[in-house]
Amino acid sequence: MTSELITTARNREQREQELRELTDRLNLAVEGANLGVWDWNVQTDAVTFNEQWAEMLGLSLDQIEPTLDTWEQRVHPDDRERVNDALDAHLRGETEYYDTEHRMETATGEWKWIRDVGRVAERDDDGEPIRAVGIHIDISEQKRQRQELEQSETIIQALSDAVYVLDEDGQFTYVNDEFAELVGYDKETILGSTPSLIKKETTVERAEEELAQLLSSDGPETTTFEISVQTRDGDSIICEDNMGVLPYDGDSFNGSVGTLRDVTERKERQQQLKLVDRVLRHNVRNDMNVIRGGAEIIYNNASGKPAKYAKQIIETSNKLIDTTEIERKMAKLFTDSTDPITLDVAPLLQQVTKNIRAEFPEAIVTVECPDGIAIQAKSQFRQAIEELLTNAIIHNPDDAPEVEIGVIENIERVQIRIADTGPRIPKMERDVLVGNKERTPLDHGSGLGLWFVQFLVSRSGGAIRFEKNSPTGNIVILELPSGLN
Repeated sequence: MTSELITTARNREQREQELRELTDRLNLAVEGANLGVWDWNVQTDAVTFNEQWAEMLGLSLDQIEPTLDTWEQRVHPDDRERVNDALDAHLRGETEYYDTEHRMETATGEWKWIRDVGRVAERDDDGEPIRAVGIHIDISEQKRQRQELEQSETIIQALSDAVYVLDEDGQFTYVNDEFAELVGYDKETILGSTPSLIKKETTVERAEEELAQLLSSDGPETTTFEISVQTRDGDSIICEDNMGVLPYDGDSFNGSVGTLRDVTERKERQQQLKLVDRVLRHNVRNDMNVIRGGAEIIYNNASGKPAKYAKQIIETSNKLIDTTEIERKMAKLFTDSTDPITLDVAPLLQQVTKNIRAEFPEAIVTVECPDGIAIQAKSQFRQAIEELLTNAIIHNPDDAPEVEIGVIENIERVQIRIADTGPRIPKMERDVLVGNKERTPLDHGSGLGLWFVQFLVSRSGGAIRFEKNSPTGNIVILELPSGLN
């Protein structure tokens, strides 16, 4: 008998030791996973919380009452009914677990997303719950990431461009609706396939070369190039492919992402514009040269009114020939799809003023521009400065027209200020240039020159505005993105 009691006592002690060890391991696991634990006496509404439960809300255990009301009052009002319905359903035995996601108020009044999981651990003989236990998990970060992902998905689907994602093996893992519509295949066919589904071998090789450049140590972050896409119906579409590399660590390439934009119509319009430009410029210049040549003969051999009229014809012919030159510049700008580049302002202004002084030696042109200032602008931007300087000089009646060029730089923008002492630029022309008034056939003002400037500055991501010079004249201000960003 004594031996049996000793054995029983030893077994009990061993089980208690095992239980203590199991409890210690469980506590370590809970602490390591940062889980908030609650133990609820359903009949008395007394609740035991662990420290992590309180700390998750920015509290300590001595700041909270160990009751169900402590939990319930911190649940967001908009979530409370839904959470209570789920809890009641589980208490009635309708669900295996109680599992909800809801917001809870922290000590600072902010809202934190919590996943609350638990189950009834003990019921009485009538099946009524006596005790329930569960855990709290902070899912605020997962919620934020999920919301950002959903927002990104919404934005991508709203884009008019076709969006694609390729994995490290070059297989499509995502395309939006626009992509599927562009190529004519359903998403199920596209996903898991390679770009050879919609591209010829030479086009695939071109894209691989662009990707290799992106992956090189000195490569750009993104690249844009034109490709030919073959649709399911066999049509060939010219697309602009804007490609980038998915974020990755070390040498582990994760894939690429990009957009396709159908530029077939744009390319056709560019070709048509180039053709019209060549024909128009060639015919107008040739005809005006003939007219001007005849007028010069009359002017050199006549006097009185014939000579006066011949001079007017010569001057008008020169203006029309100059207009065709501006038209040529604009046509080239219309068909130019390249991005703005970084331009060093000081050397650019030095070259422009050198050309202007050679053409107008009587003009006084001064420049104040510190070294090291750069802008982002179209490669033709120099022509905008030349046009503004020429306009300021030829419209100034002074024998020695004065023009001052100043440059002001801040963190994101650069101002190029061109100040003259001539007559004010007409308000109608200023309104059109700054975008306050739509240009109509009657708003010809100073012709195409200043409109060309406005268009060139706009295509460079900049803006143009005017101020009065003192005591007289104009200040034309060109604001452009800094090239140092």
